Amino acid sequence: DASEVGACLDLDAVPVLEGTLAAIERGIESSLIDDNLQAERRVNLPNTELHSHPKFRILFDPQTCGGLLIAVPPERWDDWTQACESAHLATPACIGRVEAAGRADKPLRIS
Repeated sequence: DASEVGACLDLDAVPVLEGTLAAIERGIESSLIDDNLQAERRVNLPNTELHSHPKFRILFDPQTCGGLLIAVPPERWDDWTQACESAHLATPACIGRVEAAGRADKPLRIS
């Protein structure tokens, strides 16, 4: 809120751990997911079909939503991926971008 920016998240680009989608499909979720889903009111879903996207609930599950998230300027992305490779780290995934805040009450947009 203080930064007056929002973010656009590409749901298809979000990596998931092996077996996660299968567990979600079988109804295996944390008992805290319903509490975390309260944050959904701050998410702008321009396409209502995204709500039924298999990865949507993963964003709110406390067991799977705690990955490392950093912002890298687009012009430095190649440097960042090369640095990760040189350090033998996992290949980073670009899952979205920072943008001007649309609706102040919904700073995160999912596409």
